[in-house]
Amino acid sequence: MAWLSFPCHFEELHLDDNHIMTVASATFMYINNLETLTLARNKLRGLSPRMFFLLGRLKTLDLSGNPIRELDPEVLKDVPNLKTLRCANCGLLMIKSLVYRVVPQLETLDLSDNHILALAPEEYVDLNNLKHLYLDGNRILELKDYTFQGLALQHLGLSRNRMEKISKMAFEDCSVLNLDLSSNKLQFGAFRHLNPVIAHMHGLSVAGIHLSAEHIREILKRAGRLKSLNLSRMRLTQLVPTMFTSQGKLEILNLSSNSLRYIPVDILHSLPSLHTLDIRRNEFRGMPEIILRRFDRIHTIELDGNPWSCDQCHIPYLKIWLNNTKSFREACQPDVDAPKCLKCQSPMEMYDKPIIEIEGLELQPCPEGTFDNDSRHHFYENPALHSNHTDITLDEDLDHLPEKDLPQRESGHHQQNSMSAHGGHDAHGESDKSGEKSSGGKKKTPQENNVAVIDELIRKKNAKAASNGRS
Repeated sequence: MAWLSFPCHFEELHLDDNHIMTVASATFMYINNLETLTLARNKLRGLSPRMFFLLGRLKTLDLSGNPIRELDPEVLKDVPNLKTLRCANCGLLMIKSLVYRVVPQLETLDLSDNHILALAPEEYVDLNNLKHLYLDGNRILELKDYTFQGLALQHLGLSRNRMEKISKMAFEDCSVLNLDLSSNKLQFGAFRHLNPVIAHMHGLSVAGIHLSAEHIREILKRAGRLKSLNLSRMRLTQLVPTMFTSQGKLEILNLSSNSLRYIPVDILHSLPSLHTLDIRRNEFRGMPEIILRRFDRIHTIELDGNPWSCDQCHIPYLKIWLNNTKSFREACQPDVDAPKCLKCQSPMEMYDKPIIEIEGLELQPCPEGTFDNDSRHHFYENPALHSNHTDITLDEDLDHLPEKDLPQRESGHHQQNSMSAHGGHDAHGESDKSGEKSSGGKKKTPQENNVAVIDELIRKKNAKAASNGRS
């Protein structure tokens, strides 16, 4: 680096990805105004003594991706004003405590993807200004008592470790606004030791940890200030209606990559501040009207990767909603492979067809036994939809369509109303007598009532949207 042997006045120097194998002592002494130095992803196997000589103004140092294996405090003593130190993926086994003493102004420390096995009690006691600590992807089995004593962290990353235990006093005398514990081996009992910090958290990720919905509810009872919650990859098959009763401030909820088949409506009612919902890669086959009404109040919804069933039981209301939601309606044009372009997965003859392109009369009859047995999916039978907080129609203009009473439900089920394109009754006319028969002498099913008017609903909705400019 002979070109550095004369005075320079620049404040940033980026030398990433250059196959640099060694840097001699005092290499940067002539650019002593330097505030940012990045040497990431080179081939440095160690740091030369006094390598950073006369870099007293340096604020940011990035050594990530070099196999340096050890940080020598003697090397870092020339950068006492360092605020950001990044040593991710450097093969580090541990950090000597003296390192922290020579860089006491650190605010961001990234030690992710190393081979650190343990953290000592009061490990970071000399870093009073530390705000962001990344320890993700190490081999930390346990958090010991007072590990983070004295710290006021905005973010603590502990994901992808092998952690099985959190000691009772691990989070004593500290605060953590955003905590990432995802992809560890923690059991439910370990989470009670988050009590000193969980009440003030704004963000929590427990993705990839196998907890039941009931356990999650217990953990969240004291987390009333959460704004972001990641529950992805947890093998969840159902949600408890009272799961988020304390999360009135929650804005972002990630439930992706689970095995959910329905959402209790009370969950969405208990989240009035929610603006982003990710339910990708679950087992949803359709969405009932009452849930879609709640979706209208959420700014960003991710739905792709679900096995949508394009039959009369599962998809009609979702099709209407997609056609009236701009981001989904336009997603299939011109790229039908875009994530937001939702496609049928069943029945076989509808496979891979965009849902918004299906005509109402194309919808297949419900699979055998769906009406009676598949209560998790069926529009009219879903027990998760029984709530004190219900919405009647998908949109106000649907109230003005001709209505028909559905057949009487069995005892224990809610009686439902639907619209029918058959018969001559208007919205104020009398309904047929109980036990109304179709021309074939059989009772009409909800599916028959619904599919007959699906195209009429869409035409009316699209006409209204075109007239008032609604997207």
